[in-house]
Amino acid sequence: GPRSDDYRVVAAYVAAGLGVALVPDLALPAAGEMRGHIAVLHLADRHLTREVSLLSAPTLDPSLVDMVSQTITALAAGDDLDARTATDAAERGLPRL
Repeated sequence: GPRSDDYRVVAAYVAAGLGVALVPDLALPAAGEMRGHIAVLHLADRHLTREVSLLSAPTLDPSLVDMVSQTITALAAGDDLDARTATDAAERGLPRL
């Protein structure tokens, strides 16, 4: 079937009756933009995953990039980071965010 990386186009395909689509909440059409043409069903209690990458400039301090990477990974795993993040930042001489 039709494919697109543009979520507005995907919503238009759905509105035209060409099928259904899974889209991130941030990509939902603005309120009223497609009202009456599509129905939005929120998938509560569903754990869908998505592969993401961390981009950084080569000029950034590698220890800062590593700390951000570890923090994001830990948050995704559900870790409580308040105390650990403060300790890691202090040990690396970085400001607490």
